[in-house]
This record gives sequence, structure tokens and C-alpha cells, in this order.
Amino acid sequence: MNFFNLRTTCAFCGKQVGLNRRKIIKSNCWICPSCMKKAGGITSVDCFLDTKESIEKKIKNNISNNIHIEKPAGKDEESANNKIIKNNFNIYQFNVSGTTFEDEKTRKNRQKIIKNIALEGIDLGYLTPYNDITNKEMLEMYIEEQFWVSGQYIKRTKLEITKYNGETAIKVYISDYNDNYYHIGYVPKSEINDVLKILNDNTEEIYSEFSGGKFKEIYFDDDALKERVRVNDSLSYGIKVTIKYKNENK
Repeated sequence: MNFFNLRTTCAFCGKQVGLNRRKIIKSNCWICPSCMKKAGGITSVDCFLDTKESIEKKIKNNISNNIHIEKPAGKDEESANNKIIKNNFNIYQFNVSGTTFEDEKTRKNRQKIIKNIALEGIDLGYLTPYNDITNKEMLEMYIEEQFWVSGQYIKRTKLEITKYNGETAIKVYISDYNDNYYHIGYVPKSEINDVLKILNDNTEEIYSEFSGGKFKEIYFDDDALKERVRVNDSLSYGIKVTIKYKNENK
């Protein structure tokens, strides 16, 4: 339930791709960062509503018209909370709380844990920094922000029901690439009851992705009198969890 194959095949170009891919839900297939760029980026492709065929049309149209536009999710989108999307199944999403604190038992800094897992994924070739967008591309296409690993998947994710200060809580664990698990936070208190209701036999899949963290942005260099790209590390790293579960109304 909580496992992604480290490598799979992009349904559009046929090339092998790591955990930097995105899933096209309706067609049950994957798209690599390169093909996502060709289709117009995350502002053009809706991974929940688009199909393989509709994305292929976008790629074809963009190539024929020589159009390549991508504007990544901004900080407001990164902090968006849970939503339910109904199709043949439901999707419940939440941002893990407590990712900026130390772990209560190990006293390890959770921000450092998340960053180290991302670094390991990049080193092993499963993650792609800044979605493989170069500074030159950012300037030419005027892409305002490009996050380091935000939106790319974690290998494994699991939830554990427990007690915290005498109340029911749900711990969130993510794994590194050797399947070592790390406690990096909790299901937000306001969403515990909702999550408990769907953590049953109807649950099909639990997975997570990086959110927030450092990003590249365009700025105007007053001394050089031209636009440049710099890295902004003002945002903390987060984890967004997705629970896929059966739609009982179907």
C-alpha cells in the first residue's frame, strides 16, 4: 500500500523515470518531468482530470506551435489543505504538522531528516532538482518560482495511530531509500477524525510528497541591470500526504 517502485516508465516518451514523476490518475500511468514540461507544465496538466490522450494532444499542440509555458505552484498552493476529489475513488490530502520540530524520542531535527532524504534521492537519481529546469529556461520563459523537490514523491509512507498527551493522535512516517522509517510529524489535530474514518478496508494507497523548501526565483540585479536567478531558502520543508480510498457511492 505504501510503496512506489523506485523506477517505472513514462507513458509518453517510454523512458525510465524515478520518483520525480507524476501520476495521471484517470489513465493509471506516469509522466516524467520532461514530458510534463512539453505539455505545458503543472498549470496546464491536471493529474486528476486529464487523461493520457488529452495530455498527448497538449504535447502535440505545444510542439507544433512551439509553445512552452510553465508556472510552478506558488507558496499559497503549497500550503493548501485537504480536499476530496470524487471519481472511482476519493482522494484525501493533508499537510503534516510538526515538521519543523525535533522528534520527541530521538531529538533529531525533522527538517534535517527531510532534507537528507531528498539529497539521497537526488544522489541516487530518483529525484530531479528544480524539475530539471535550468536558470536559462527560467529566464527565457519567465518562470517565477521553481521548487527544489516539492511535488516529488517519497518512497514509502505509513501512518500509526497512537496517543499524545492522553489524546488520540496519528504519527506520520516516511522512509529513506534503504527503507528506514523516520517520524516526521502528525496528522493535524483538526483532521484526525476524518483520517480515522478512511483508515480502514477501503484504503487503497497512502503516499506522500515533498512540499515547500528552497526554491529558485528570478530577481532584478540593480548592479548588473538585468534579471538573474537566485536560490531562496526562506521556506521550511513539509510533507503532503495523500490517502486514496474507495468511493463507497460507486
